[in-house]
Amino acid sequence: MPRASPIPRSWGAAKSPCHRAIPGPSMSRATSMRCACQAINGSIFRYSASLLFGPGRCGSICRLSTRSTAKISSTISGTCRAIPKIVNQTSAATSLCCRFCRVSASISTSDMLMQIPIILLLCAAFFVGCSNPSEVENPQQTVIVVGYLAPGVDTELTLRQTLPPERYYDGLEDTLLDAEVWISTEGETFALSPSTGDPGLFMLAHETMPIVEGQTYELLIEHQGRQVRAETTVPFKSAVTQVKTHLGDGETIVYNQLFGDSFGKLVHPGEFFWDKSENAAGYVVIVEAVDVRSLPPGPTAPLTGDLDRLIELRAELEGQVSADSLAVLDDEIEALRTFFAENLALLDDAGEPIRWLRDREQVEWEEIEDKEKWSEGKKWRERLEDLFSARKIDYWIPADTTRSDLWWLGVRFEGEYRVRLQAADLNYFDYFTTSFNGQSGSDGDKGPVFHVEGGTGVFGSYVEDSFRVLAYRDDRVGAEGSGVGKMVVEVVADD
Repeated sequence: MPRASPIPRSWGAAKSPCHRAIPGPSMSRATSMRCACQAINGSIFRYSASLLFGPGRCGSICRLSTRSTAKISSTISGTCRAIPKIVNQTSAATSLCCRFCRVSASISTSDMLMQIPIILLLCAAFFVGCSNPSEVENPQQTVIVVGYLAPGVDTELTLRQTLPPERYYDGLEDTLLDAEVWISTEGETFALSPSTGDPGLFMLAHETMPIVEGQTYELLIEHQGRQVRAETTVPFKSAVTQVKTHLGDGETIVYNQLFGDSFGKLVHPGEFFWDKSENAAGYVVIVEAVDVRSLPPGPTAPLTGDLDRLIELRAELEGQVSADSLAVLDDEIEALRTFFAENLALLDDAGEPIRWLRDREQVEWEEIEDKEKWSEGKKWRERLEDLFSARKIDYWIPADTTRSDLWWLGVRFEGEYRVRLQAADLNYFDYFTTSFNGQSGSDGDKGPVFHVEGGTGVFGSYVEDSFRVLAYRDDRVGAEGSGVGKMVVEVVADD
């Protein structure tokens, strides 16, 4: 049996075998076998067509395939017009149709009419599945908003937008430079001005637009015909009422050199309490080592790679270029070394070293310099990751709680710590508590929660109270090698 001819690419330009699918008396059996059922690629559809239309009548549905330029709606209406003809036709051509159509011809008119919805569904599925796909347009870029309002603080809003697909791997940020930004409150509207030194940053002094507790602020952004809206109601302040330590003589508390020593009986350095905010969605606590400096890994890590490349380039060019050229490379290398030393060294403002509380972490820090197989850039990357993860922690507290522990995880160095309690509005709190969503791989993971209309990001507000803690090692206390030390915690008034 000859193979069925494929459906022509130019559907309206040539006749397909579908036009002689219902054979006449003069057609031979070999010719009748070339009915449209063989032109449609898919035995399930062939069988369904013959079963629903009756023997020899699958050509009526196949003829519709030549009308590729028609929409599905006209295709379905054409099918409906063909149904009465199909029903009234006889089954005389049963012996002449193809072998896929040899089924009983005893389908009644009423039974055939009951199959109309299925027929229409098959028509739609056929044309949708077999049509040539059109080129998919790139999605419109989405505006990303990041901004938090707080009393006594200048308003700063960062605007960016998602990268188009062709720029996804550029590693660049697409900032909005020509957007118009307004914030309205209490019947007044204030325009934010773009920063001249930081692209995408829009600012407004707090003297111009004071941030008031309990007041609502509405954001409007317009950029190239797009509008982004959001609003936030500033929470009322939660004042810290008490800070105390758990153990020890006075304000001296015992800590374990090894975290594993306290397994099952962990006692935190202390706890603190605060007044409940009337309208806060929750609380965010930030514990930060004041004297320990660090840098964000994202924009900084590539600079450590630049340092390695410059050192390698200088070694390759030595003896091949002039001394002036080498001097230029030396200046660039020294500039990077100075930048890292100022921002990633454990030194206080007076130049005195800052020690880790636990001996193990102090030894690991000192061993970085002795790694002979590590490049200079890798050593700075290791210090960067250690300091960035250890100098600050943050966590959230639900709105119905008014106390928190001081976690050992947040007290890693000697020196001064600032503990900040932020009463957060709904936008800020929802984003903070869901920011890691979307990374679990679960089908039920809906990603971070944004309250921005026409864009994404966060436009929130908070009111903050804080206190400071001084932590010191006392190596004179405790037996040598016991793994136990003591830390003096002194609570001081915040600025």
